[in-house]
Amino acid sequence: YKNTSAGVLCSIDILLNLVLFNVLISPIPENVVIRIAMHSGWITYRDKFVDMDFTEKVIADDIQKQATPHNSLVISDTVYKNIFSKLKDRFTQFKHNDMVLYKFDLKDLDTFKIIKNEEIINS
Repeated sequence: YKNTSAGVLCSIDILLNLVLFNVLISPIPENVVIRIAMHSGWITYRDKFVDMDFTEKVIADDIQKQATPHNSLVISDTVYKNIFSKLKDRFTQFKHNDMVLYKFDLKDLDTFKIIKNEEIINS
């Protein structure tokens, strides 16, 4: 759970820093917007590229391109199942193309608590 949770926290950190960049630093008039999506699965290496099964990559691409709104993080069910429970509470479940997904949105920041080392350190 530690590595998956760390990846999710890193993604949230990127979103938070993007807000600071847009408000305090950005030299351009428009806000920079991003979409972050996470999925977990295996792609087995084969000597012949055409023999590789890219199903998991296609799923990750679909989540990022089709299911993730601007300035939010969407994770797949396989990622959600492997993160700390305190972190799970910050995601909202939804469906996309028969996939169960979970979204963290910057709009939720007013209730977000900073999580570090599995403990809430600031509210």
